[in-house]
Amino acid sequence: GSALKINADVLTYHARRELRYNNLEESRNLYKKALEIDPRDGRTYLGLSRIAQKRKDYRLARKWLQDGIKESVSVHPTTGQPDWGGNPYILQALGCFEEKMGYLGKAEQYLIKAIRSRPSHAPAYVALVQLRTRKFRQTAQVGRRLFMKCEEELKKAGMEPNAFVYTSWAA
Repeated sequence: GSALKINADVLTYHARRELRYNNLEESRNLYKKALEIDPRDGRTYLGLSRIAQKRKDYRLARKWLQDGIKESVSVHPTTGQPDWGGNPYILQALGCFEEKMGYLGKAEQYLIKAIRSRPSHAPAYVALVQLRTRKFRQTAQVGRRLFMKCEEELKKAGMEPNAFVYTSWAA
């Protein structure tokens, strides 16, 4: 029979732990096994991209994230409804990656896609506000409007306002 999803969860957990201890090869092997069990799980693509980034293989890091957007499936944690686009976590990670690489326009596009995919995904708003206010030198008013929009979307999704949003604004 096919492997159970729980096995992919266990492998992903151990892969993350190995990555934390900088055991990159062991982490990579565990993520690859998890990917074989469930190629729709976005966590494996994120992990494999992080490993490639630690190895300074940025082309491969980008490829893992792009593959993850194509292959993974994500659903809203409270409603169980599928997201409206790609996996918002991977889209956000790709946006932050492109920002690190200096491709600010691409970064902004991916962060906007993450927000469109799941309008209540607070970390994408935070990353977009930071990009716009710090790198694009837009005003605090622009950031405030985005955070207000985020709060509105969280309420629509039946979620509490996120403290992460407020603490990042203060930073």
